[in-house]
Amino acid sequence: MRRAETWSELRLCPSPAVSVAVSPQVSVLSLLVDAVAARRRGLPERWRRRILESVGAEGRQSCRPIGEPGHSVAPDTIVPLPPVADASVESQIASLLDMRPDALLDDMEQTYGPERVPEHWRWAADRPRRWLNGYASAVSDVWSAVRPLWERAQPLLDREVERVGTAVVRGTLDTLLGTLSERIRFAGGSPSHERPGARAV
Repeated sequence: MRRAETWSELRLCPSPAVSVAVSPQVSVLSLLVDAVAARRRGLPERWRRRILESVGAEGRQSCRPIGEPGHSVAPDTIVPLPPVADASVESQIASLLDMRPDALLDDMEQTYGPERVPEHWRWAADRPRRWLNGYASAVSDVWSAVRPLWERAQPLLDREVERVGTAVVRGTLDTLLGTLSERIRFAGGSPSHERPGARAV
């Protein structure tokens, strides 16, 4: 029997401006979540071991709250510079090290509400400077391990930037956005997203 699909729809009015930013920190975060925080996202086992072995104890401690099962919301501080323009990992690390501990606490309050920091983030809230230093160390360790691979992939990244630019210029952005994921459909200016586990027979 064919299953009925359940979708969430987001209407974008007016259509958003689209730009492309190359920010390896977003990839570093995904690697940390998979390998160090143990929320599997399909990273090959040999890379998982390599990354895990490269991160020191302080970095592992700081990454633990990011992988807490059943919790997907995290403070914006985990990517301190929004990926709206090209940003190096080194600049992200510097931002973490320069950040005031109070800024992390303010971020947590904005994310979770006053006096509502979840238990798995309590360690970081009680030791904000230590968490920032440890997380910056983890990011640095992972980047050292994967930077050669990222640099080899630069021609592919350049090609993707060109592909997106061409789609914007030619007015075929709908088609491009429709290729983001098999769970996302984009039509008539609105993306809709299939909700896993929300199917009815």
